[in-house]
Amino acid sequence: MALNIFPSKPPTDIFTPDDHVIDRRGRGRTVPMRVLVLGLGRTGTASIRQALKSLGILLPWGYEDTYHMMSASVENPSDCILWQQAFAAKYDRIGTFGRKEWDQLLGDCQAVSDWPAIAFSEELLAAYPEAKVILPWRDIDSWYRSVLQTTLIWSGPGDGLASNAYGFHVCNYNGSVANHLCFFQGVQMFGYGQGYGVILDSHYQIVRTFQSQGGSDIHEFALVDDGRRALVTRYKSRVHDFGDLPNPQGLMTAMDGIFTETDLGTNFVTFQWSSLNHIKPVDPIRPLELENGQAPVHDYFHINSVVKNRDGDYLVTARHTSAVYKVSGADGHVIWQLSNGPDSTFTFRGFMIWGPHHARYRSENQSHSIITLFNNGYNGVSTGANQSSGMVIMLDHTSFQATLLREYGSQEQLGSVSKGSFQTLSNSNIVIGWGSQAHITEYLDDGTQVFNASFVGGGDTYRVFKDGWTGHPVEKPDLWVYARTAQAPIVLYVSWNGATEVHGWRFYLGNGPITSNSSNLAGFKVKDGFETNFTSTEYATWAFAEAVSADGVSLRNSSKVMTWSPGEGLNSSCDEMQCFEKESYSLVRYNLLPDLSGLGAPAQPDAGRLEGVQPLEPKFNPLFIVFAMICGVLSIGLCVRAFVLKGAKF
Repeated sequence: MALNIFPSKPPTDIFTPDDHVIDRRGRGRTVPMRVLVLGLGRTGTASIRQALKSLGILLPWGYEDTYHMMSASVENPSDCILWQQAFAAKYDRIGTFGRKEWDQLLGDCQAVSDWPAIAFSEELLAAYPEAKVILPWRDIDSWYRSVLQTTLIWSGPGDGLASNAYGFHVCNYNGSVANHLCFFQGVQMFGYGQGYGVILDSHYQIVRTFQSQGGSDIHEFALVDDGRRALVTRYKSRVHDFGDLPNPQGLMTAMDGIFTETDLGTNFVTFQWSSLNHIKPVDPIRPLELENGQAPVHDYFHINSVVKNRDGDYLVTARHTSAVYKVSGADGHVIWQLSNGPDSTFTFRGFMIWGPHHARYRSENQSHSIITLFNNGYNGVSTGANQSSGMVIMLDHTSFQATLLREYGSQEQLGSVSKGSFQTLSNSNIVIGWGSQAHITEYLDDGTQVFNASFVGGGDTYRVFKDGWTGHPVEKPDLWVYARTAQAPIVLYVSWNGATEVHGWRFYLGNGPITSNSSNLAGFKVKDGFETNFTSTEYATWAFAEAVSADGVSLRNSSKVMTWSPGEGLNSSCDEMQCFEKESYSLVRYNLLPDLSGLGAPAQPDAGRLEGVQPLEPKFNPLFIVFAMICGVLSIGLCVRAFVLKGAKF
């Protein structure tokens, strides 16, 4: 009986559209193996895979499919059963793994690239001597920097227990270019919030906070006009006459969507726009219960983004009207509207937008506009698409038609009930933040995926941005020095929160009083992540670390730190590298890897230990909406201000 570890499409698979899992153990070779790409990851293996897959369309024999690390890690994780057998045979001498087994694992592929295949270069060459070999090469320093660039750079604490950061991005401020960080800091309830904008310099010091008159909302805090003015959104309840609508009738409280532009030098508001002054409510059946027990208000518009173009006009996105508006910077009138309603200026050609976020200009002239947006496919009440996606849309101002030029993520089948972002990079790549789905994806312009990440434990992201950044923290590097006993070698752990110019670390050891200036260089290690560890061959009573740039310049030293060793009662819980915390019974722990010694029965996870754990469900339903809102407020907002990530380069 075949072992079926994954009976249906696993939630990790955001790549393949079909709900299927391939058990390769009963398969064999169906196509010849033609190409072995045996270069390390980050040498272009993903791009080569895509090129070979594209040749599968052009050539009669094709290269569909080309096996890659993503084939096993997310697309068909049950492949890991065979990969585990291959590793056991090669490194542990358990069993054998020859041509028959390689044909089972790779029988549907005419090419392989990236890990884990490159760990078996010799075995693959022996199994497929007729295959051509591609060996991509990259300068080792460039390769190493690329490997390091997918790592945490800086994190900072929030201002309160439920304080969140929204829209964290590199920004221009007061005429300076790309050397500040901007974000909104505050709390949100019921889809909007209160707080203030924060501007940090390259030392991660607050240089300015900003709150507009009447308060600031979470949805937009962006600097315009070379960082001299601030665009912010806010929400305000306001009595409105619904008398011309069938239900409700008469005066009712509506939520007004407002944005303002403020001169940061004078704090004068230079422009203000109100949705109720320009957009007529057409859907009153959207109550929003206020937390203080007041009567419900109708959040008919729900402004979630605004951006200014070079002509001084604005692009406004509204979730609840499922619309994008171009607003005149002269008098606030709506120049055009793209929506599914009867007031849309444009007719959709074979597609729709539903509950969009983060609309941005890409290009614009008198005859055409090209905009980008994140289309949730859900507007808080109803569903208008089977999944969320990023869209590039062309608007024809002559024929008044809207054409979908490109859609990103339609095959991932991710359904984001709220939030989301779309960024076009200077190299034309696209970065999608999936909002309530805890994923980040980067694509080439043609839709080829080059990077994907997700947050362990779930949560969500408001917007995701990728940009260049150089940080110069004012704090010293942090160092921890450990030895299991006074006779054991010491282990040093060093990090420098926010520093981007560190190439490596020099480690110095000293004995005697920590006030002594006598120390010896113990060694050097290239930085290998947010935290780098170094093991000395000898014991020392204290140590310090020196940060070094790529050209050998000393950047800064840590403080001198005394070596810590556990006492007798704790020593049994330690090894030569660290001491271990007591395991929490609240942790969900289970093993997806099968027992290699007996593949006769399915792996059955402990139902008791998995209680309450559910797979991600891409379709929309009210329970999931509530769950996503709660997670967004509680899990992300507990104590984290922001994480700065450097995106991967391929």
